[in-house]
Amino acid sequence: MTEHDSILEVLQEDVKRAPSGRSASQISALMGKGYSTLMNELNGSIPGHKFGLLQLIPLMQATGSTRPLDYLCGAMGCVCLSLPAGLRPLASAERDAIRAVREFGELMATLGDALGDGSISAEEGRRIKADGYEALRAIIAIVSRAEEAERVRS
Repeated sequence: MTEHDSILEVLQEDVKRAPSGRSASQISALMGKGYSTLMNELNGSIPGHKFGLLQLIPLMQATGSTRPLDYLCGAMGCVCLSLPAGLRPLASAERDAIRAVREFGELMATLGDALGDGSISAEEGRRIKADGYEALRAIIAIVSRAEEAERVRS
């Protein structure tokens, strides 16, 4: 399923190495907790400390990471795709289409390389998954642009 045994491991790693660039101490403060309290809550081995579900989204916002969503989706056999934050001017639709084709081409190249020896290793599987998600994000950008154009014209 994933290289982590629990979502708590993912969260703990995100606090220590937050994509947002915030330090673990800054994240703890944003969460209204001391560093050791937060880290104890994210340690599944300490039964007296529990990380509350309602804290999940604020923690993800503080760390700038969607990896917990990827973990949860993977556990359920789903994928998590980030939608484009804002659509660029319609003139760049061609660039979106070119990007989608390029990303799909990279996915096919990765898949072709992996299948060269007749089996897919764990590392090749991770690369295929990463390239596949990038291709899906590029396609979602095109679909989102079409939906926005449809809303504007309605």
